Amino acid sequence: MQLMAESKEQLYKQNIQRSLQELYTRMSAMLETIPDDIDEDKLTPTQRTVVDNISAIEEEWIPDPDQRRQLSLIQWEDDE
Repeated sequence: MQLMAESKEQLYKQNIQRSLQELYTRMSAMLETIPDDIDEDKLTPTQRTVVDNISAIEEEWIPDPDQRRQLSLIQWEDDE
């Protein structure tokens, strides 16, 4: 029975790693719709939705606000 539990744990870890990689890839693709030098106040509604979606994902995966600000894929000039 222990072997089965270890096998399930390994499968679980592999699925989490795959899911995180897919999530990161999706977030990166979403970010490609936003120019690097855009001002936060000049985002289109679609770009604002992208920023909000990425922020929500990061908030779920990085609960600490300070760490999230440092690690975020979205960096505004004022944040640096």
